[in-house]
Amino acid sequence: MCRDCYRGGPAELAYRQAVRDIDRALRYGELIPRRQRQMIEGFLTHADERTRAYAAHVIARDAEARREYARLRREDELAFEAMMVALDEGEPLSMPELDLSDDDLPF
Repeated sequence: MCRDCYRGGPAELAYRQAVRDIDRALRYGELIPRRQRQMIEGFLTHADERTRAYAAHVIARDAEARREYARLRREDELAFEAMMVALDEGEPLSMPELDLSDDDLPF
C-alpha cells in the first residue's frame, strides 16, 4: 500500500476499490457487458455517495456510447442500402476523395 492510500483512510480505500471493481467490469473502458450490468447497478445502492455517483456516471456513459454506436450503425446501413440501390440501377459508384497530404500526420 502506498503512502497516499494509507493516508486516505478506510473510506478512501473502500471507494478506490469500488471504482477499480467497476472499471474492471467494463469493456473497452466504457461499455458494460450484459453479464456485468447487475453488478454495476448494485453499486447504485452503495452506502458511499461518491461510489453511487461514479456508478451512475459509468451507466450514463455506457448508455451514451451505445446510442452513438447505434447511430453510426444506422448511418452505415443507410449508406450500404444507397450503394446497393445505385448498383441495381446501373449507376457507377463514386468513391470519396481521399486527402493524402502529409500535413496531418503525427510523425
